[in-house]
Amino acid sequence: VSFTGGTETGRAIAHAGADTFKRISLELGGKNPNLVFADADLGRAIPESVRAAFSNQGQICLCGSRILVERSVHDQFVDGLVAGAKARRIGDPHDESTEHGALVSENHLNKVDSYVQLARELGGEIRCGGRRAPAPNDRCANGYFYEPTIITGLDPA
Repeated sequence: VSFTGGTETGRAIAHAGADTFKRISLELGGKNPNLVFADADLGRAIPESVRAAFSNQGQICLCGSRILVERSVHDQFVDGLVAGAKARRIGDPHDESTEHGALVSENHLNKVDSYVQLARELGGEIRCGGRRAPAPNDRCANGYFYEPTIITGLDPA
């Protein structure tokens, strides 16, 4: 049995398969780390990290949303990452120039916002984003748009 999704469903699958010793592979999300070392080609690493962090608004299992950067290139990397996040075009998914659409639901938007608030409480610095974005047009007025957000200063442990 192979499953990719939420932890509640994963737990139920693991429990159901335990009695018969089913082979089970579960990918239950999390924060996939992106590692950037001092010898990285930052001209490539920065835009690829922006893409990895924000593709599909970060709502995919392969999202590289936790980025660990070697100290000697940290500031340069973060400045580029922030510029890339700010440059993403929030918009209507029907518009081909859109790079960042809405989150899947109001519950998910509230969950994302609660994590941003928690990061603030834990001493994280919101470098960009960190709040709900206005809908790009009337057709999307009921969408759950949230700005691409970069938070620094949190202990990776």
